[in-house]
Amino acid sequence: MRKYLTVFFLISSLLIILDSIHFGYALMMFFFAGIIPGTNLQLTPEEMLILYVIAAGIVVIRFKPELLIKINLLIAKQSKAKTRKLKRV
Repeated sequence: MRKYLTVFFLISSLLIILDSIHFGYALMMFFFAGIIPGTNLQLTPEEMLILYVIAAGIVVIRFKPELLIKINLLIAKQSKAKTRKLKRV
């Protein structure tokens, strides 16, 4: 129980600190306008596009093998040869 209280209070204090420095607003401004938090620098739209493409590529590379395995399993189940009875003439 003591460990859970310690973790709870650490997370709570981290959230309070992040809220006091307006972390949510800074993160939103970075994603939507390219403004780097804590500075007066702004990224160009091309640089933000490159960042988004890199981030999307990392996500695809991370989850692609798992998705392919699931898709292959579904295809294998659906395409299993069913035994058919031959009609005798």
